[in-house]
Amino acid sequence: MRDGVAAVEARERCQPRRATAAQCQAAGQRPDPAGGRVITYAGWPLYTYEADSAAGQDNGQATESSGGQWYVIAPSGKVITTG
Repeated sequence: MRDGVAAVEARERCQPRRATAAQCQAAGQRPDPAGGRVITYAGWPLYTYEADSAAGQDNGQATESSGGQWYVIAPSGKVITTG
């Protein structure tokens, strides 16, 4: 995605039928240590796990990689550490 544009586009595409206004406003971005930008939700960086090939998959849940644990985040912005 283009730097500086991804978060704005995420907010613009946020549909009230699927998300609350607060959820739409939780979308953001920050610099990615690997370069470029990363989309955030409630301050948490969002990444796609390479072994997930379809929506709803969470094969990377509680995976240790790149020096830390990786978890799924709920629409509320809360980290889900179980499962």
